[in-house]
Amino acid sequence: MPSSRARMAQTAAGLLRIHAECETGRLLAAEMCVPGAEHLAHLLALVVEQRMTVADMLAMPFYHPVIEEGLRGALRDLAKDVARADGSDLSECKAIGHDVLD
Repeated sequence: MPSSRARMAQTAAGLLRIHAECETGRLLAAEMCVPGAEHLAHLLALVVEQRMTVADMLAMPFYHPVIEEGLRGALRDLAKDVARADGSDLSECKAIGHDVLD
């Protein structure tokens, strides 16, 4: 789901794929073709270098409105397919009916 900031800037388009190890949930790589990709590329490079997992990322705050909050939707989708450690589980928060917040 596009971030609110991308919607406001009328740049809510593109493709983001995140790759993780199924057994551990460790993020391995990402590929993207999106406006403002330099914001996501820097963050994702750090995440891969630090050997973070999908659960680690979902436990981090996603401030509003920033381009990076669009990453949360991709992480939530990925969390369904990988093993996760205990911790904050924002990926299972129920939708509240507001596109900007869900």
